[in-house]
Amino acid sequence: MWAGAALVLAAFWLIGLQAPESTSAEAAIRLKLRAGTGIVELPAGTAEISSELDIPDTARDLEIRGAAAGTILRASNSFSGRAIFRCERAERIRFTGFTIDGNRRSLERPSGLPGFSTPFARFTAGNGILALDSDVLMISDVRFVQMPGFAILVSRSRRISINRVRVEDSGSRNGSGRNNATGGILLEEGTRDFEVIHCVLRNIRGPDCEKPIRADRARRHPGGAWVGDTRRGQ
Repeated sequence: MWAGAALVLAAFWLIGLQAPESTSAEAAIRLKLRAGTGIVELPAGTAEISSELDIPDTARDLEIRGAAAGTILRASNSFSGRAIFRCERAERIRFTGFTIDGNRRSLERPSGLPGFSTPFARFTAGNGILALDSDVLMISDVRFVQMPGFAILVSRSRRISINRVRVEDSGSRNGSGRNNATGGILLEEGTRDFEVIHCVLRNIRGPDCEKPIRADRARRHPGGAWVGDTRRGQ
């Protein structure tokens, strides 16, 4: 009798320890990303992310898209990593149709600027999408909110298209309470052949972004397409 009761209690104890839905969703995303190609449809609803979602270095022709009902990926209170998504030496990667919530309220830490020989990609944590040494990266219809670092940080990459992206209420401060250049979109370390068009940045703590800014068109130049013809948002 006691053995049977113990088994019943153990069963209830195990049920109580089942992983929360957000953790299961995170594990499912990681499993899908391992293929490194094809279409990864993110789960509907809000999924908490505890650490970087790594895209394999060999990834090719991969699309990561939100569910039709809406997807929010939210950094957990204990999130650890440089970005929600990180890809390196990948080719033809597309992100579209979802929201990243960086949970700045819990994760913001005072930080200054990196040294002159240190790129932001090796210094700034809490980014949304981090791409390194990648070729053909497309980010469209993605919303970023409450990012402690940059919404998008691209380093040493080429053929980058950032279109219809919204960034709101993002960026951190240094120890003196001043902005530390974070919060927006950063292309660094020789990134070339890029375009940033039809994007909206609102309430960004980085320089010259204290008020809403909307970018409707881009102006071409030899290295790519800078955000041009900007005007204050309404």
